[in-house]
Amino acid sequence: MNSRVSLILLILGLWGGRLEAEPLPAPVHPMVPLFHRWHCEKAVELVRLAAKTGAKRVSFTVLLLAELGPGFKIKHFGAVWPKAPPKADGSVETIFQPMTPDMRQEIRSSLETAFREAVRCGLEINVLPQIDASGAIQEWRNFFDFDPTAKLGGFSYESAMLETVLEALEAAVPAGHRVEMTLEGEMGCTLFTHPDAWLAIMERLRDRKKLTNLRLGISANYEGVAGKVVPDAGQQAGMQRLIKASDFIGLSCYAKVSQPPVLADFTACVEQFCSEFAKAGCPIPQDKPLRFTELGHGGGGFDSDWKLTVPGPIVERMGKAAFFGTDVLEKNPWTTPERIAFRRAFYGAALEFLSTQPARWRVEQAYLWSYGSWDVHGLMEQTFADPEIAEAVRKHNLSIR
Repeated sequence: MNSRVSLILLILGLWGGRLEAEPLPAPVHPMVPLFHRWHCEKAVELVRLAAKTGAKRVSFTVLLLAELGPGFKIKHFGAVWPKAPPKADGSVETIFQPMTPDMRQEIRSSLETAFREAVRCGLEINVLPQIDASGAIQEWRNFFDFDPTAKLGGFSYESAMLETVLEALEAAVPAGHRVEMTLEGEMGCTLFTHPDAWLAIMERLRDRKKLTNLRLGISANYEGVAGKVVPDAGQQAGMQRLIKASDFIGLSCYAKVSQPPVLADFTACVEQFCSEFAKAGCPIPQDKPLRFTELGHGGGGFDSDWKLTVPGPIVERMGKAAFFGTDVLEKNPWTTPERIAFRRAFYGAALEFLSTQPARWRVEQAYLWSYGSWDVHGLMEQTFADPEIAEAVRKHNLSIR
């Protein structure tokens, strides 16, 4: 065997037994919320603050609203929008309104401005589209029942949300700029009920071809991935095709953690997420990369009667309520040494997990939930920031580069 062949085999790990590759850490990125018009108005400032964290990528959470009917079926899409022109004092009265072409165009323009600023700041882009309920019937988006291609009041989810986002990206972003987008976040019911519709959308978005460095995936919550749907054989086959076609699979990582939080809690979160897909008949291959589409702890917890409240009154019961927090300054949970220590331990364990990659599935990217009491950088409100955690995130990212 000549030396050149020997060297090649050694590099491939085939000489003298299999050589284990070092795990590749996942960087952690801030998020800019684009929930409503007033958030979009602050987007340029927020993107600049995100860039100052030292991050090389920023995530945008784009939110539309929907009115629900019986069975949590969507009646139409829309947004909280001005009811009339501004009053003499400049104040604006807003109310939920169904989507119109003019509303869609204004949203598209706002998104373009935000994306253009990210490019100017040298940031790669991630987009997480979501829907919340508005009106008399309130429920979590994970249980919304709708076909994303069906028009409801003149707009489908595809035309109201995804095409609007893609048009803004295409207008603002150079062709080769790195962009990734999940088709949805935490919407398991529609995902598992209509997998072929979601796959058709993914194929249509790829066929646009204006963004040459675009990656597309799907995302679910860390538990209850199917939104109570028990898929039949046809839906299982459709989900298998959708998973195969996806560049990545995302999960909202509000891991249930110990006191204090430890690395193994996040490993268990990933394993539980993937096991639910497998139990639904739609296993995620171990070579399919994952994303933490949302990562954070909002400072909520359970009281002595196991009722959710924020701030979490009992630190030992904060471990199962990472998803619960507030944007109300008077309820800021991060005001006591015990809760601050818990928060730092939570993010410390998350960073250790992302550095060492102990789960069977690799998490390639992690996006912080940079909103309210989850926001360790305090992008929108410094009261919620923790400089120690922010510095730990910065050092983590620097170590990767």
